[in-house]
Amino acid sequence: MGLVEILTCNWYNMAFGAFSAAYLDSHFYSIELTLCFLVIINIMIIWIMKFITTFRCCCSSNKSNNYDNNIISNNNNHADTHDSHTSVLLDNNNVTKQITYHNIFRNISNLIVNFFIILSAICVSVMILALSVFSRIHFSITSILISILYILLIAHLQREEVVVKKENKNNIELIDKLEKGVLYVSDKIVFKPSFIMRYLLSIKNSLTNHPLKYIFLSIVILVISFLVSLMSCDICIAYGPIDVSTEMTRRFGQGRVCEENSVCFSYFTLAEDLSDSMIANFHLSLPMSMHTDVKAFTYITTDISFIPPYNVTANSPTSIDDNPKFKVVNSTCFRLFNIYSENRWQCWTDLIDLSPNTTYYVRSAFLRYEPEITELIFDSIIHKVRTAPESIKGNEEIVFVEGGDLEWNSDTMKLSETISQKVEPLFAVIAGDVAYENGYRYCYRRFDNWFVNWNNHMKTASGYSVPILTSIGNHEAGNFLKSRDYDAFYIRYFPHQTGLQNIDPQKRDVFHYHLIGDNSIIVILDSVVHTMPLEQVDFINKTFEQFSYVKNKMVAYHAPMYPCVPLSDYERSVFDEMNINWEPLFWKYGVQIAFENHVHAYKQTYPLKGGLRNDEDGVVYLGDGKWGGVVDQVDLDSNNPIFRQTGLHSHVYVTKCKEDRIEARALAYDEDLDTTFYIQNSNVTTLQRNVYL
Repeated sequence: MGLVEILTCNWYNMAFGAFSAAYLDSHFYSIELTLCFLVIINIMIIWIMKFITTFRCCCSSNKSNNYDNNIISNNNNHADTHDSHTSVLLDNNNVTKQITYHNIFRNISNLIVNFFIILSAICVSVMILALSVFSRIHFSITSILISILYILLIAHLQREEVVVKKENKNNIELIDKLEKGVLYVSDKIVFKPSFIMRYLLSIKNSLTNHPLKYIFLSIVILVISFLVSLMSCDICIAYGPIDVSTEMTRRFGQGRVCEENSVCFSYFTLAEDLSDSMIANFHLSLPMSMHTDVKAFTYITTDISFIPPYNVTANSPTSIDDNPKFKVVNSTCFRLFNIYSENRWQCWTDLIDLSPNTTYYVRSAFLRYEPEITELIFDSIIHKVRTAPESIKGNEEIVFVEGGDLEWNSDTMKLSETISQKVEPLFAVIAGDVAYENGYRYCYRRFDNWFVNWNNHMKTASGYSVPILTSIGNHEAGNFLKSRDYDAFYIRYFPHQTGLQNIDPQKRDVFHYHLIGDNSIIVILDSVVHTMPLEQVDFINKTFEQFSYVKNKMVAYHAPMYPCVPLSDYERSVFDEMNINWEPLFWKYGVQIAFENHVHAYKQTYPLKGGLRNDEDGVVYLGDGKWGGVVDQVDLDSNNPIFRQTGLHSHVYVTKCKEDRIEARALAYDEDLDTTFYIQNSNVTTLQRNVYL
C-alpha cells in the first residue's frame, strides 16, 4: 500500500494514517521497495546515457581517423590542386568541430550520469539507514555499510582516467605497470582494455596517487555514518504536539521521567461498577540487573493516618493490624519489553469490595531485591480517590467530563485545570487519541509525559485524583483497521475490567460497560480500530439486556457516525459500519446520548433517528473530539439541519447523571480571551426518550 500511495500521490490517505514513525514502520517494506524502484530507474538512466555516449564516441573516433587519413593524404599528394586542398581543409575543420561537440556532449553526459549515481547512493543509504532507524539491524552494521557506500562513491567521482601507451620492448608483458595514470603495454600485442578494467584501473590510479586523502575521507565518512546511525536509531516521530526523538536524545537529552528504583505514574482507571471497585495502576523502574518477578502491593485505607509505612516492613509487607479501615492488595505486574532501554514494569491492582460513596487513600509499593538489600519502596504520593454512590436520589448527582483527542497544549492545560478545580468530576472519559503515540514502541515517552501532565493538571481542589475511562482511537494503533500488534501501549496501560490477572494484558477487551450508581450506565465501544462494529453487536445486546432497569444510558467511542466536518470516502465507508450495526441497537435499548470524537471540532446534534430529527425516540450525538486537539480543517457542516451547534472550540462535556435524567453542557476554552466558559445554549437534558434542549 505504501508504494501505491506514494506513486499515485494519495497523500490524504497517508496523512489519514498519521504520517509518523508508526506509519513509516508499518509500511517499512513498501518504502524500501519504493526506494529500490527509484534505484533501478536511476541505473537504467545511467546505462542509457552510457550507451548514447559510447555510440557517439565510436562515431567521433571514425571521424577522427578520417581526419588523420586526410592529413596523411594531403601530405603525400603535393601535386593536388589548390581547390582540392581547400576542400580537404574544410572537411577537416568540420570534423574538428564535431569532435569538439562530442567532447561537450560527453562532459554533460558524465554530469548527468554522476547526478543519478549520487541520487542512487542517497536512496541506498536511506534504505540502509532505515534498517537501524526501525530496528531491523544494529546501528553499527548500518554505519559500516553506509561508510563503504560513500567511500566507493567518492572513489568513483575522484577516479583518474588511465592512458594506454605501448612500448617497443620485447620483454614487456601484456600489462606491465601503471605509473602516473599511464598503462604501459607491449606493442607486440594487440590490446584494448575493457570498460570494467579501465574503470577499476582509474580508481586504482586515484587511490595510488592520493592515499592520504582517501584515508582521511574514509575516517571522516565512518565517523559521520556512525554518528548519524547512532543518533537516528529507534526514532519516534509523533504529533499532537509534534515530537521527534531517538534513543540518544531520550537517554541523554531528555533524561529519565521514571527514575530508577521508584514507583511512578500512579493513576486510576474505572472498573465495571463505580460504587464498589476501581483499578489502581502504576509503573516501576528497576535496575537492569533485576530480572526476578516483581512483588508489588497497593495499600488502601479510609483513614490517612493508617497509610503505610505504618506498621509494614520489607520483611512483612503484608502484615497489618486487624483493622477494617486498612487493607493491602497484591498487585499484578508485567515487564514492558517495548521499553527495552529501561527495566520498566506496569502494575495494576483490582480494588474491589469497596464501600459506596466513600473516600479512600491509596499508596503503592514494591520490594526491591538486590545483593544485601531488601527494601520496601513506596510511591512518593498518597492518592485520594472516591467511589460513586450506590444510588442517586432526589437532587443528588454524579458529575463526570467527556472529551477526546487530548493534546497537552495550552488549551488542554487551561481547560483541564478549570475542570479539576471548579467542576471536580468523579471521573473523566477520554474517548480516543489519548497520547498520540500511534501505538509505536519507541514513543513511550509520550505516555510518560502524559501521565505526568494528568497528575499535575487533573487533581481536584479537594485533592482527589480523577480516575480515567478511555476508549480506543486511531492514534492508539497508528490508524483504523489495525491488529493489536500495532498497539504497543494503550491496551496494556488502561485496564477497565477486574479479575483479569491470568489473561495476557494485550488480549483485554477494548469494549466494556460501567455502572454509575444504579440508574446510569456508559458503554465504551471500539470504533473500527481493532474490532469491527458487527463483532460488538452481541456485547451491546447482552449489556443493555442485563441492565435494562437502568434509566440513563450513554455510549462513547472515538470515530463519529455524524461528524460536523466532511469525511473522505474512505472514512465514510469505514464509519458507515457503525451506523449500520450500532444505531438500530441505540434506538432499541433507549440510548440517550452518544459521545463522538476524532475530527477536532465541536458539535451537538438534535435527537436523531435514521439521520432525521426525532425528539421522542432519537439519540443526541455530542462531540467531536477537541480536548485541545489542533484544528485539522475548518470546513464545518454548519448548514446541515441535524446539527444544533457546531464550532471549533476546545471543549469537554460536563455531564451530570441524576435520578431520572442526564444533563450535559459544553465547557470550552477561548485562547484569544484566555478564559474558560460554558458555550451558550449548549445545555442538553434527556429524560429517557424525551429530550429537552
